[in-house]
Amino acid sequence: MRWYKILDGETVVNALEIEEPMFVRRLRNGVIDLCNEAHAQGIVSPDQERYYQLGGKESMDVGDTLVAVEIYGTEYDEIVHGLPDPEDTEPEIPDGTPEETILTRKELTDEVTALKAANEDLKQQLLAAQILLGVAE
Repeated sequence: MRWYKILDGETVVNALEIEEPMFVRRLRNGVIDLCNEAHAQGIVSPDQERYYQLGGKESMDVGDTLVAVEIYGTEYDEIVHGLPDPEDTEPEIPDGTPEETILTRKELTDEVTALKAANEDLKQQLLAAQILLGVAE
């Protein structure tokens, strides 16, 4: 297993955990080609949707390429736990869902917490009413 932090300039924007990285380089004719690690200029994302420039290697010149720097698993864990979850501010909206019903993860968590507290309060009131009526066991 190998771990990489993904940088946009100096800012860590993501972290990747890759079982077997696919290494790539740009050939003289401009084609991006798979290669061994010794000749690599970059790696391929796990979903194979983009390239990441390897830190300290010659540029592949593929536009807005982010930089991948290999790290230890402990740093990977720290990064992953410290990154904001996009669902917290930009929830995924299923097709056909009215805009006014969409809640962020924090709003959903707050709602569930409030409902649990209200449910517990109602249970206590019900128990108290049963005791007053003499039907509690």
